[in-house]
Amino acid sequence: MLLTCRCVVINAQTNVSGFISTNTTWNLAGSPYIVIGNTLVSQGFTLTIEPGVIVKFNTDKALQIDGELIAIGTAQNRITFTSNKVSPAAGDWAKIHFSDASVDAVFDTTGNYVAGSIMKFCDILYGGGLGFGAIHSLYSSQYFSNCRIMYSSIRGIYYEGFSFVMDSSSIKNCSDYGLYLARVECNLSIKNNFIENNRGGIFIQCPSSNTCLQEISNNYFNLNYDQNTLLLLSTYNLIISDNYFVNNNGIDNSILELNNSSPHIHYETIDCNKFLYNQSSNGSIFLATNHLIGSMSNNVFNGNIVSTANSIVDLSEPSSFYFRNNLLINNSSTLAPCFKCTLSSGLALDHNEFSNNTGTSALHILSNPNSYGFKYNNLSNPNCQYELYNDTPYGQPNITADSNYWGSTSIQHIDSVIYDFFDFANQSVVYYSPILVSPAVVDTTCPVIPTLISNIDPSLFTFNLFPNPVTTHFTIVFNKIIHKGSIEIYNTLGDNVLQENIHYASQKEISLLTISNGIYLVRLFDGQRYYSKKIIVEHD
Repeated sequence: MLLTCRCVVINAQTNVSGFISTNTTWNLAGSPYIVIGNTLVSQGFTLTIEPGVIVKFNTDKALQIDGELIAIGTAQNRITFTSNKVSPAAGDWAKIHFSDASVDAVFDTTGNYVAGSIMKFCDILYGGGLGFGAIHSLYSSQYFSNCRIMYSSIRGIYYEGFSFVMDSSSIKNCSDYGLYLARVECNLSIKNNFIENNRGGIFIQCPSSNTCLQEISNNYFNLNYDQNTLLLLSTYNLIISDNYFVNNNGIDNSILELNNSSPHIHYETIDCNKFLYNQSSNGSIFLATNHLIGSMSNNVFNGNIVSTANSIVDLSEPSSFYFRNNLLINNSSTLAPCFKCTLSSGLALDHNEFSNNTGTSALHILSNPNSYGFKYNNLSNPNCQYELYNDTPYGQPNITADSNYWGSTSIQHIDSVIYDFFDFANQSVVYYSPILVSPAVVDTTCPVIPTLISNIDPSLFTFNLFPNPVTTHFTIVFNKIIHKGSIEIYNTLGDNVLQENIHYASQKEISLLTISNGIYLVRLFDGQRYYSKKIIVEHD
């Protein structure tokens, strides 16, 4: 008789605590590593954690880095930092703490990581038990890439440092802000991340001396609630582009707020973002205040709701600002105007679409000390009492608003939808002739970026996909029969990793068993146009 033996290899469990005062590697053979007591990597030494290693923490225990942490997993073999409890819960363990003494991440002139502390393909789960965040970085700088930070009992990351760089990561289900950057001296780069279902998305504050280029681009903000989805204080030279803000609820806060409280001039560029179906009961969808120079172009605001006396877009005292080629449609700000601007200097407002919004007015201009441009806009908002409410006091410059389309060429109609001197003698005059006899061209097309997140049609998502994240299969459901179309999936490098045809169907199941974990773009072609959504693949 031939006897066979089915062998199971069981890795050893390694308990750790106290000082790590020699260069140390935690490998798969010793995994899981159980942090039974607070553990500190001493200055001058490196802790390297290999792919696939699991690190479990006992109650309230922490790992402190005074030296260097190299934790680089792979898409197939991630490194996991988690609770040591059988049934884990948020706040079971304390944090990973990078002190001022830790080795900073170093980048080359093109932004590529070169050396220093790094966490890549890491999962940080159920931390934050002693406050601050699941990761706490104090006066130090690390590189975070392809990480998943979830179920923190407070913030995902609490950070004070010189530079902050994060890409291709996911921060979810945190009981406070997903990212709380209390101070960033320079070099802010947040790209290609999912920020979802946190009690606040991202908080960022920069010192008034910060003049470095900063960029927040191609991120997906979804289902964040209570606090701001993205709040930036005293930022300079900032680019906010190609982000999606979808189904967030600011409650008493705005969805995106730029609050520049210092007297210095702030240069901001807000381009190609999508604000879709967000809500706020006591804040704006977009709010910018004080000393702002820059532009806001090619953005889409669709289906957002503000339920109190705040606006969808509120520009408060910009110094010089361009607002052009933006689409504001189907929004509701019942007790306020859809777009409000309190001017301290100049505003160029041109080639924008304001249509089918609900509010006291489509546009509200308060004070006009200097001339500005108001041309080639389309205004058709039958659910607003006024298209343009001129709140500029009598004696200040009149508003020149020629070459706009008012939904009609009737002079009687245009007079009825403009509030100015002719309605109340203490206001200035709006001069609107000549008028456009057909709608102006509003171009919200954005350049294709490396991740192939394409411009989404203003009618927005005409399909749903679930589940998301997905482990093996997901289903796409359309709101119509597609006679001849296709589904394409791209990775973050823009490579096409899957393509399937759709013929005479209104739903389709897609298998992702051959696709690695990560963030992908799903593009649906219905035979006439493309629609896009992001999806996360997380194989068990």
